[in-house]
Amino acid sequence: MQTKESKKTVMERRTYERIPTNMPALYRLKGPAAYKFFESTVINMTPEGLCFISQHKVKPKMKGQIQVELSKKDKVLLEVEVRWFKPADSKNGYNVGVKVLTETKL
Repeated sequence: MQTKESKKTVMERRTYERIPTNMPALYRLKGPAAYKFFESTVINMTPEGLCFISQHKVKPKMKGQIQVELSKKDKVLLEVEVRWFKPADSKNGYNVGVKVLTETKL
């Protein structure tokens, strides 16, 4: 049984606060369609991870890549691992939370 002292809110467990964004992105996750990138939008980010919209159901621990357009001239390719997912607020697709493993400037 948890006591009041052992219960922590999500913000108390989180190392960094999420920063809302609306950045275009492309993603591909390991699996049958791993060769193809799909369009997406990054909806928030932290120094260690981000949340994007996926049209595909995913599973925690899946690995993949996300290409994010930081500006018209700056793009990065991120190697990521899925940490969580849930149905998107818009009911179209899923919000997917990933941890960034590596980053490469394009």
